[in-house]
Amino acid sequence: MASFLDVCRFTAVSSGTGSFVVSAAVTGYQTPASANAVNGATYRYRAESTDLSQWEVGYGVYTTGTVTLTRATILFNSLGGSSAINFSAAPQVAVVLLAEDLVFINPPQGRICLQTLEPVPAVTR
Repeated sequence: MASFLDVCRFTAVSSGTGSFVVSAAVTGYQTPASANAVNGATYRYRAESTDLSQWEVGYGVYTTGTVTLTRATILFNSLGGSSAINFSAAPQVAVVLLAEDLVFINPPQGRICLQTLEPVPAVTR
């Protein structure tokens, strides 16, 4: 099951292809620690450069002791591949919800259920 954090976005300590060590929260957001991230949990993330020319989306595992989100699987990136982007400057990293985290989608009725296969009752208008 996917793990989620509310309004979590931070600046990493350094550039390159390594793990994302938390430097500080982006203004208006929280760090994984302040969002109550769980040690060893897997989170979906989007890392991006300030000019958005470099980015990647993937799964990372959070470690509380080192405040680090370690890249585990990169799904896609700004180069059209699935390898770690070599960020030229420290990126911003956000914990995100991906389309694959939505288990049941029924667009004709305009209903979406997260993490359940039980239908949502239709709204009468």
